[in-house]
Amino acid sequence: VYTVMRDGNATITKVGSHPMHLFSTASWGKHKAKATNQGRIMIGHNRKATLGKVNSANAHPFNHNHIILSHNGTLREDHKKYANTEVDSHAVAIAFAEKGAEEVLKTLVAAFAFIWWDAKKNKLFAVRNDERPLSLVITEELNILCSEAWMAEVLLALAIKKVEKVIDLKPGQLFEFSLDGTFKESAVELRKPPPVTQGNWSRGRYPGQYGNWDDMEDDSLPKIVGSTPNGGTTTPFKDAAEALVQQAQRSVTSLPNEHYKKDDVVL
Repeated sequence: VYTVMRDGNATITKVGSHPMHLFSTASWGKHKAKATNQGRIMIGHNRKATLGKVNSANAHPFNHNHIILSHNGTLREDHKKYANTEVDSHAVAIAFAEKGAEEVLKTLVAAFAFIWWDAKKNKLFAVRNDERPLSLVITEELNILCSEAWMAEVLLALAIKKVEKVIDLKPGQLFEFSLDGTFKESAVELRKPPPVTQGNWSRGRYPGQYGNWDDMEDDSLPKIVGSTPNGGTTTPFKDAAEALVQQAQRSVTSLPNEHYKKDDVVL
């Protein structure tokens, strides 16, 4: 998690473990108190480790100079061409800081949804390509960026907050957020994706986004399915994800709000 304060300074707290472990640390307690009093932007990111050692240094977000970056996705090329790091997302953060995000985005062979804070510009940016989703949920009080809109809609419904608008970002659609809550959008050039072939990550139930359900497992949902000794799960990602959706649907349908019905919550 990182929080950008009213003065543009940022605080980062991260742990190479399950998210509930982060929320039990003393550093998070200090972070939360400061964010409550001074925060304007808060970004959280949780993912399964894929490259590098599992430790806090290799957890998101990654900070280099004036850039703090979170990345959903993976590079398909040798990330060390950008920087000599263990984790590909860390290399992208360094490249954004040293070469500029718009220049790097033209060259990336990757699946990505990026959210990053640029301290020099004093702005938050978000962009995706056609292999990872990203949505903006707008309310009267705040803007929420999330992988899929239903994630925010369920929480807002539970808090009895009205959704004013949902924007599903298009590939190459760059959103730029200021500390006063305003935002604007523009177009950026992305590298053309490789052709879709059998075995390519782009194939699957949702072509261009999630790949093949049968090829995916996730160890970050131990409370949804049976766990293994290390706290992970051997259940395929599809089953765990659908269990989360069913849980969200039950939460929504229990609300006395005609605007939130079971069919509104989909994967």
